[in-house]
Amino acid sequence: MMKSPKNTGPLAAGLALAAILSSTAMTPALAQDNLREVVFGLPNVAMTPAFCMFAVSSELGFFAEEGLDVRVQTMSGAGQVAQMLAAGSIEIGGITPEPIWTSIDQGYDFRIVYNLVRLPTGAIGVPADSDINGMEDLAGKRLGVQSLGSSNITLTNALLPRVGVDPGSVQYLAVGVGAQAFQALQAGHVDGLATSDTNFAPLENMGMAFKYFLGPGQEALFSTQVVVNGETVQSDPDFIAGFGRALAKGTAVAIDNPEACIQMMWKRYPDTREIGRSEDEQMAGSIKVLEKRLALMTDDYQAEHGWGSTNPANVQIWNEFATETAIIPKAISDIDTRYTNDFVDAFNDFDASAALAEARAWAP
Repeated sequence: MMKSPKNTGPLAAGLALAAILSSTAMTPALAQDNLREVVFGLPNVAMTPAFCMFAVSSELGFFAEEGLDVRVQTMSGAGQVAQMLAAGSIEIGGITPEPIWTSIDQGYDFRIVYNLVRLPTGAIGVPADSDINGMEDLAGKRLGVQSLGSSNITLTNALLPRVGVDPGSVQYLAVGVGAQAFQALQAGHVDGLATSDTNFAPLENMGMAFKYFLGPGQEALFSTQVVVNGETVQSDPDFIAGFGRALAKGTAVAIDNPEACIQMMWKRYPDTREIGRSEDEQMAGSIKVLEKRLALMTDDYQAEHGWGSTNPANVQIWNEFATETAIIPKAISDIDTRYTNDFVDAFNDFDASAALAEARAWAP
């Protein structure tokens, strides 16, 4: 039996906000065309090309075919998504492992149902001319993060002792993303960034060159997972199967037709169009961001087992890492019950050629 959740630690701060929203978000609603309205918590402060497959699945009707009207809600980071899911204010969200493991440790019945980003996205990046040459040089330095709720803080603090650095000696400053982060680096307000691949790519597009560092053992760690509460797995399997199948279709389209994926994102999320840049220039930069992310969304296990599949060995690696680095005080003893591959066949039960053809026929 699950223990009662403790309102302490990183989840507690967001529960009051989540409670305000829960009256409308907890109960699935039916839109005018009888589609079930679903809010997906995105662990990023803004929509980016890295997640344009969600726009594809909406624009081409993949979600609608599953009876879903999905609204992607951007959030300050994976920690906030975990807070909202724990409070029942959203049904489903993208969460990185650090908040997943800490939430489970606090008593929340989170279940990984779809492995979205299969390789690590977070890294330390410093300007190419910096005298910082590894994580061991970060003592006394300031790192910019997209927000103080970013799971990259948790990950970096977990890795620093492995290279002999006291996490308390590193200061984190919220610098946002894009131009704001660029200015923070240019002005010397921070010495580097602890952020994701998709936040570094736009800075590279602006002309900034970086040196990147991963911590010891980090290369084996997966990143963003699609997570629901355990009750949803039992009570609403069709919802999970349909959501994942639509997401898999959108991802297949993004790989096959990245330009259309970006154009659908621009249509669905007009704020992603940048003022002052030509369409060709922005398209080139956006595709670079997308391709960086897509490279992390496939691996040999996915190629063999299908979209959304979770490698049990990698879950054990994360469980051991979370314990060894004190993200949680002790290993999750029933970790094998905290993820499921039961929906993988359903996720992959679609005609890929038909989905790709539909995208190729689409016009902005």
